[in-house]
Amino acid sequence: MALTKRQRHLTEEVKHLLDVLRLSPDVSDVDQELRTTHLEMARRYLVTSGVLSRYLLMDELLNDVICRDFFPRDRSYPQL
Repeated sequence: MALTKRQRHLTEEVKHLLDVLRLSPDVSDVDQELRTTHLEMARRYLVTSGVLSRYLLMDELLNDVICRDFFPRDRSYPQL
């Protein structure tokens, strides 16, 4: 199944970000002495970004609950 134009663009963007952040699991271009360090750093970046994403989502959800407790429901968020 062929990718749409948008999907191709996103794929290229993700590849570019992986190159910029040096998160590729392909270590053939990395000096042999630095390969383990390269892979450990890539793993650390991925874990950190996953944890931060979940933390930020939980923070947003808790903020919604707090706003509903302090402000009546008869007004929407843009009206606040």
